[in-house]
Amino acid sequence: MRNDAKGYGSMDARLTPQQPQQQKPRRHKGLSLVQRIIIIVIILTIISFTIAAYLILKNQGITQGSTTLTIVSIVCGVIFGLLTLMIAYFQWRYPVVPETPDTNITSSSTIQHINQLPSIPSTSLATLLPSTSQSNNPNYRGISGKPPLSNPKTIQQREQAVKGIYSKLIQPDITALALTGIGGIGKSTLAALIYHFTEEQQRTGESPFTASSLWLRIDLSVTLVDILGNLCDELNAPLPDVSDLSPQNQAAVLFNLLNRVDKPRLVVLDQFENILAEDGQALPDRPGIGEWIDALNSQLCACRILLTSRRVPQGTYDSPSTFLQSYQIEGLSEVEGIELLRKRNVNASDAEMRVAVKHCDGHALSLSLLASLLQKRNLSLGMLLNDPHYTQLWAGKIALKLLDTIYNEQLDMVQRLLLAAFSVYREPVTMDAVQTILEDATDIDTSQVETALDGLLTQYLLQATGEGRYQPHAIVAEYARSHLVEGNVYSQQANRQMLVAAYAQAAQYYLRRAVTTSPQKESRQKVGDVHDLIEAIWQYCQAELWPAAYRVMDEEEIFDDLKSWGGNATLLELYELLLPLDKWHTPPDDHQAVTIYNNLGRVCSDSENKKRALEYYNCALERCVNLGNSTELARTLNNLGWIYSELEDKQQAQQYFERA
Repeated sequence: MRNDAKGYGSMDARLTPQQPQQQKPRRHKGLSLVQRIIIIVIILTIISFTIAAYLILKNQGITQGSTTLTIVSIVCGVIFGLLTLMIAYFQWRYPVVPETPDTNITSSSTIQHINQLPSIPSTSLATLLPSTSQSNNPNYRGISGKPPLSNPKTIQQREQAVKGIYSKLIQPDITALALTGIGGIGKSTLAALIYHFTEEQQRTGESPFTASSLWLRIDLSVTLVDILGNLCDELNAPLPDVSDLSPQNQAAVLFNLLNRVDKPRLVVLDQFENILAEDGQALPDRPGIGEWIDALNSQLCACRILLTSRRVPQGTYDSPSTFLQSYQIEGLSEVEGIELLRKRNVNASDAEMRVAVKHCDGHALSLSLLASLLQKRNLSLGMLLNDPHYTQLWAGKIALKLLDTIYNEQLDMVQRLLLAAFSVYREPVTMDAVQTILEDATDIDTSQVETALDGLLTQYLLQATGEGRYQPHAIVAEYARSHLVEGNVYSQQANRQMLVAAYAQAAQYYLRRAVTTSPQKESRQKVGDVHDLIEAIWQYCQAELWPAAYRVMDEEEIFDDLKSWGGNATLLELYELLLPLDKWHTPPDDHQAVTIYNNLGRVCSDSENKKRALEYYNCALERCVNLGNSTELARTLNNLGWIYSELEDKQQAQQYFERA
């Protein structure tokens, strides 16, 4: 998509190397040599027939008078002569002369005519485009339609995003905008909202678009001729015959058709990824599409084109985005996600809804499937979030609607492994972290990994967050973690074993990093100083290595550091990952148990969750009885005394203080 003299920046000059000469009025031409010979032959034939008639009449004795015979013969000759003169006249008046082909009027005449359109209104297109009517040329399919549902009663309106994208569309240096992002994120719905917003602006006269917007849905079979044919229908122009044109010239016809209108309008092409390959370039069997993308990126156009696509459209030239730009669609914000669930009649607390929105990273399709599942099963949101069966059912619906086809049909083995490796981490990581997980896959080389990385980024299954770090979308990560092993009856068990091993490798990766990233204990001043240690603890818990996780917490004095830095939320998350203690492969001793419960009680107490703190302190008290450690017992009794005091149960508080 170069913008130099060789690109589409000089399309008119490139597509018409020899400008069409203005045709002179056609004059009537004289008789050609052949025509003259024909007339002479006709005259000689008439004379021959006259002589023959004379001889026949004489031999038959029809008349005896030579004068009468002569007169009859002359009359026949005159009649045939007049007929001959009439034939000669019409041949001269309306000559049929084979003409020498005009070198300027070839199959590229369509391009030449369209390039003459700047001074001609769009209503005159029918007189300029060599065409065939739709009835005589059924070689294009109807793809015009209406945008999907966008009723504010059920669809989140996303006003800020709509206005922002619309403002970008009407900028003078934009021809086309591609809304990109992972499937189900809401690209088509957002495009529909922009479509209706544009119509409202156009009706009020506050829009640069002076004609109604158009909506075309791009399915798997769409060709450039389909797009061209439907646009010609909408613009009341006949379909040009582009069958003999090169792909580049076909693209020019389509571009100029949109550029030479007298009333600019918005044209939406929904699901454009259906005619793109994994790298974003046009499919090999869609001539002209890549060249049209080049044209959109290299020139301004009277109309504006809005595309929706999982992949960023790429032309045949490798050049930066200029007039065709991409706009990555983000998931719904927390507020938008909660509003959407309420519109779908989900009754739950804001806290539960926040968990649901965060769980799927604001993915619109996932939230819609969640609401549908709750209604069909008559479930509460709290039950679904806390019951693994229903959580898996929700994930299964997302997989069926969105991810199964992509994972099974569009990703190769290396891409799957790479996606699974990234999904083990709960934060964006570099390729070094992924190589730790893939180190056993000795048959994968660096070039394969880089190619796989590009493919995942193109499909937005993986997101680049900057500084060489990448992270899969939340719902993609969950899917990938559950599909490490497939294809046999033991796949679920084998998948869990591989996932646990991957978490353990990730924990080791963070511990190695911590050697250089975490200062000595006495020098630590902020949460960032123990970040890698925190991630190692979390990974150990996911790997079901709870004793190893507790050992890191204890030896590195994580509790005291985070407590002093206000990291109660992180502490609560890490310590609750250790529960229940009976799941440990090696049961913790009573001292470890008492420490865990007391620390949890302190965190909950500081978080104003007194009742929960009371439960944890009572668990610690039960373990203290078997511990026989008076110091731990006194500390636990003192903690209970303070909790009851804060709960304004003075009598219970006094009893525990006295026992302490």
